[in-house]
Amino acid sequence: MTWTTIATVPSSSDVTRTYEIKRHPETGTIGCTCLGWRFSRSNPRTCRHLAQFLARALDEWNATLVASELPLTPNTYDADDELVRSITL
Repeated sequence: MTWTTIATVPSSSDVTRTYEIKRHPETGTIGCTCLGWRFSRSNPRTCRHLAQFLARALDEWNATLVASELPLTPNTYDADDELVRSITL
């Protein structure tokens, strides 16, 4: 199964180089084509390009929530969800 490219991130050290953020369709794993991610010893693997991509995605998601004025309350979401309880408490 091949990985699907979901974003392209420019290199901060070489303007001619870009890296691809990819997602595995079966496992949902997100990775990067840079050597930092390939040789990462952390679990799960990470790199600065992936961190930058995820931070930008989170910022966009937060902006969408604010723009839509979606209330984060137990009435909006399942109150048994641990994440929802941590946000609403």
